[in-house]
Amino acid sequence: VLGVAARHVRGAERQFGPPPKFSRGVRVAIGAGIVLLFFGVLGRGFLALLVSAVVLVAATGAGLRVLELPMIALPRDRFSSPVERLVLAAAAGLGLVALSVFAAGTLGLITPGGIPLWMCAIVFVGLCCARPLRELGADLRGSGREFLLQAHPAAIAAVGFLVLWCAVQLALLWSPPIEYDVLEYHLAAPREYLEAG
Repeated sequence: VLGVAARHVRGAERQFGPPPKFSRGVRVAIGAGIVLLFFGVLGRGFLALLVSAVVLVAATGAGLRVLELPMIALPRDRFSSPVERLVLAAAAGLGLVALSVFAAGTLGLITPGGIPLWMCAIVFVGLCCARPLRELGADLRGSGREFLLQAHPAAIAAVGFLVLWCAVQLALLWSPPIEYDVLEYHLAAPREYLEAG
């Protein structure tokens, strides 16, 4: 279906020219509509999804900064694909987040009252890394447009299926555990820990 749609979009672009660009206000309204849709579907899990997205974006920005350091700078000709840079930057940034959480936990700095401070620090890191994130976003958009114009319709359909599958999995991540195996085996140790006090 997505392959046929992409073929029709390409034909329409050839016949009528590129689609009109939306103003910033329209894009904000569309984004707000999508956010409200997710909030309605996920309910309280939406906050967890939003926090996860903020952490992932900030970690990716930090990872991009790390990959620009002279001692580990990636050669642009070898890692020219924006998707490769995205994956490497996200992995490096999430590694930094994991090490930071480990160090803070070891020092006893993670408390319920300190969580808003940690979120502010993560947002600050994301703002400090805005330039490389904007550049990566522009590269990803250009690469996506090129893929849609040149890829085989079956490849476009496969990518569309993967995106849809990942979106469904996001909603399932915050559903309560209901299967026997999950409740009896995987959550038994945390339950005993909580019962022991």
